[in-house]
Amino acid sequence: MPPFICTTLAKTVGPIARLLLMAAVMFGCQACFTGIEGTKKITISKEDRKLLEPTEEEKYLQDISGLQISKWAKGKQFVIADNRAAQILKPIDSARPVSDIISDTIQYSHINTYKGYDGKLQYYIIFKHGDDLYRYDTSLSGFANIDDLTSDRLPMLIDLDLANEVKNKIVGRHFYLLSSNWLDSTGNRYPGCKYVEAIIKDVTPANTVNPLLVKFYVPSENLTGYYPMNYNHEQRGARTFASLFSFKDPKKNYSNITDDNWHLICHGKVNVGMTKNECRLALGSPDDSTATRDYSSTIDIWRYADGTVLFFKDGLLTETKIAGEFRQSDNI
Repeated sequence: MPPFICTTLAKTVGPIARLLLMAAVMFGCQACFTGIEGTKKITISKEDRKLLEPTEEEKYLQDISGLQISKWAKGKQFVIADNRAAQILKPIDSARPVSDIISDTIQYSHINTYKGYDGKLQYYIIFKHGDDLYRYDTSLSGFANIDDLTSDRLPMLIDLDLANEVKNKIVGRHFYLLSSNWLDSTGNRYPGCKYVEAIIKDVTPANTVNPLLVKFYVPSENLTGYYPMNYNHEQRGARTFASLFSFKDPKKNYSNITDDNWHLICHGKVNVGMTKNECRLALGSPDDSTATRDYSSTIDIWRYADGTVLFFKDGLLTETKIAGEFRQSDNI
């Protein structure tokens, strides 16, 4: 309570009245500051709560996470994933240039401490490659506090233990693919298929952006493809396990879609007569859409960034346009 209130009370009222007034003032001040007294409690419905819960796919790799540097064992292995590692990883004495060992595996040795120009402690992580030693300057990698550094957040390096943990957990398993954006064996983009069953064949270190490369085989197509993937244990962002794989067959959610149309959807194609939902499953949501009417029907126009345009009449696909050409019956 503010001092001036206490002084006024002491001069004007008796002990019992003073106590009562002090209690009332304190209650009033508390109510003013919180601003929530009398507010009805808000609860989340069971349906909304269920939607907010992580999916089984999101929970599947949550136990795989980076290790704090204080817990690294000597000999812990990392793969040099990027040529830019030479900006942070420096040879010691007569060690070979970092450019000569890109994609190779290096082993954690120890930490060296030194004082920077500002007098603050700085840290070098010392790695070994054969008989050569290299120092990793943590001050150049964005970590002001060495305790904040974990093995999955080390720029330009991939924690081989994490890659192997993911490999042990998914290789040999059967999942359904959720993306048709594959890579081929040379690392180039390849238009694959989605919503089909695949067998995971291998997991290898990849690059700084997506540390893992997942190799899979699709029996129904007799095709092999690759997904770049993150080992982010929180399963957020693009290229996580949950964004690429499903435990359940997606087709079971769309029993009203014919087998012929589902085959087209899996291959990213549409055909005249498809519904909006079928086209969205095949090509994704449009980048732009407009609606108009003719004398008797509603006409919707969907436009995609690659130039594809879809025309719907009363909710059914009637025409498609690619590179300036109209098609009314062929698949695209």
